[in-house]
Amino acid sequence: MTTQTKTNWHKIKLGEVTDINMGQSPQSQFYNSDGDGLPFFQGVTEFGEMFPKIKQWTSKVTKVAEPGDILFSVRAPVGRINYSKEKICIGRGLASMRSKEKLLNQNYLFYLLKNEENNFILQSGGSIYDSINKDKLNDFDVSIPTVDTQKQIADVLSGYDNLIENNARRIQILEQTAQAVYKEWFTSLASKKWNVSTLRDVIDSYIGGGWGKEEPDKKYSGHAYVIRGTDIPNASTGNISTCPLRYHTPSNLRTRVLQAGDLVFEVSGGSKGQPVGRSLLITNNLLDQFKQNVICASFCKLIRPDQNKISSFQLYEQILGWYKNGVIEKYQVQSTGISNFRFESFIDEEKVILPPEEIREKFDHLVSPLFDEIYSLGKQNQNLRQTRNLLLPKLITGEIKV
Repeated sequence: MTTQTKTNWHKIKLGEVTDINMGQSPQSQFYNSDGDGLPFFQGVTEFGEMFPKIKQWTSKVTKVAEPGDILFSVRAPVGRINYSKEKICIGRGLASMRSKEKLLNQNYLFYLLKNEENNFILQSGGSIYDSINKDKLNDFDVSIPTVDTQKQIADVLSGYDNLIENNARRIQILEQTAQAVYKEWFTSLASKKWNVSTLRDVIDSYIGGGWGKEEPDKKYSGHAYVIRGTDIPNASTGNISTCPLRYHTPSNLRTRVLQAGDLVFEVSGGSKGQPVGRSLLITNNLLDQFKQNVICASFCKLIRPDQNKISSFQLYEQILGWYKNGVIEKYQVQSTGISNFRFESFIDEEKVILPPEEIREKFDHLVSPLFDEIYSLGKQNQNLRQTRNLLLPKLITGEIKV
């Protein structure tokens, strides 16, 4: 790539090249699953890697985004974007955008908006929370090249995003495969004859995590990454980019550094529609990505299974199943706006199957490569994101050319 000459680039108002449709929330009629009406999205909390994740539906449709429209968050956090995969209803936290094709390539618009996120934040304001209105969006200055150049730039950047999305699909398939193998092995007729034990009896040890400090001092002198509850969804797919590096006391590190086979279990936090109890399986492959010590945060617990009684892979899949079918949610306690978890009751009351040793070993041998592949693909995606993010401003501003 060489220096881009910008003689064909020109400044223009975003509203001159884009149709902007501000969202409006319906008054009522929401559903938790597929029903009459359209999927409803309020803001960035529903955004996935490439497409939004449907959480609720509405039959009282107000403002609509069409397939291929860009979804833009107009309330805190302002400026986050995603694509609409299908026809959806959008609430007040979002706007939909579609380029005027003869002037602006739709995929280029996506990356243009992504590159301008900080500038959109500077344009936002509000007494309660930051927001940006339609007038400011329409008047926002952008600099664009010819449509042909726009397409070339978008093709380069979307190549990275397509690889990321493909890897994300592969990760999802691997996760589903591990769950299917677990169900096949541990809900079969043979498993009915195996011994059963409480969760407490198969845990070798457990301990709460730590948060440490952002900067070192005489007491907080050792460094380690920290896995929080909010990091678990990303880390479970091999993406550790959100885990902060912090400083801790030597005693905390001695008792809390994670090892292969450990589980991280969330016991506090959560949000509406997002109960506590998310979990993460620690493997050598995942630890290798950190290249430093790593502990779990103070709102989580380190669970170290007794490997002579239960496989870490089996216990992880069991806890994942409990989370998905609502068993874990019954131990959640709401207090002062924060969800907490009755951990002691949980490990006393819930029971697990104890297969013979040869079955444990065969199960581990079968599913271990699946988790290695999940974390490897996640690492690939981290590298792809870093490269894309490095190229994005240089291509969008014309610093380098395609």
